[in-house]
Amino acid sequence: MFSAQNFAARLAAREDRWSLLKDFVAEWHTPIQEGDGYSVEDIDAAEQRLSLELPLALREYYLLLGKREDLVAAANFLVSPDELEVRDGLLVFYSGPQGVLEWGIRRRDLKLDDPPAYLNDSGIHETPQKPIRENETLSEFVLQMLVVETAYFSKLGGSVETDAKTLEAFQQTLTPLGLPDWHWPDYPCRSYGAIDILINAMPSTRQSGKQFLLIGANTKDAVQRVAKTITFDYWNTPNLE
Repeated sequence: MFSAQNFAARLAAREDRWSLLKDFVAEWHTPIQEGDGYSVEDIDAAEQRLSLELPLALREYYLLLGKREDLVAAANFLVSPDELEVRDGLLVFYSGPQGVLEWGIRRRDLKLDDPPAYLNDSGIHETPQKPIRENETLSEFVLQMLVVETAYFSKLGGSVETDAKTLEAFQQTLTPLGLPDWHWPDYPCRSYGAIDILINAMPSTRQSGKQFLLIGANTKDAVQRVAKTITFDYWNTPNLE
């Protein structure tokens, strides 16, 4: 069962992270089923085309849920095996809209079972940028992308802009998920949770000193609880009533 309280403790090993991912999906989406992933033949064909072996964790990811569009094609998307390619020294396996942001694995790390994931954000700069290490392992990246996007697109969620002091008080009711500071949607994006709430907090780009929150909720009670607890400049959700 998914629990924000033991989330961080289940990040220790690759097998634990996949187990946590399955529990998280079952709680916040619909359970992963046979047929949600690509076939071994699909992955083998990609390796043959690229003349390289994919890391074990990437193979496992494709096999587990690679075809679940609700999980791998929300704001950003998983690159299908037949479209994998190496660009700027990275095997790009995840991409943002129009390819402005890309996440990939360095060539030198491809022999690792669960290699680090790097962000290439050169698409938002005038000059090429050095890739940024986003996560120490690919399986952690996969889990973090799912957590962030789940809060972003939760049917009972919303977005809030508030001050840092109010956020600090609200965080006392939440549990840090143990994930690293992230560069998407904005750095540093930090993830917290409760029984029926997910929150990703980051500095606001609208107003200095404010915090922007992406809030996902599993119940309307959770939505109401947030609305009563936190002082906000605006709340954007269709399901507050």
